[in-house]
Amino acid sequence: MERSDTDTKVETGTVRPYVFSYISDDETSLVIEVTLPGVHKDAVDLKMRPDGFLLKAKRNDTTFETSGTFCCPVDVADVKAEYDNGLLRIVAPYEDPLKDARRIEIG
Repeated sequence: MERSDTDTKVETGTVRPYVFSYISDDETSLVIEVTLPGVHKDAVDLKMRPDGFLLKAKRNDTTFETSGTFCCPVDVADVKAEYDNGLLRIVAPYEDPLKDARRIEIG
């Protein structure tokens, strides 16, 4: 069977997924949503740093890759991620800006 120009094309190779980010309603976290259609949860590799993230996911002969940086540092130890039906939702609480602050005596 020959393919015509009107047949649906399936993307292969490396593609960038759709990424949406916003501040949580209570303004304490950064929320990142990534669409990964047809990807199994075990095929998702997410790495986080206080200043950004790197994501790689595989589906058959397609690799989804993306990365991002944050304007404000997040607390990597408290990041939560859920994956359901092709949508990865990451909730990254902002770091306390005074976490490592030292009190300075004023003379």
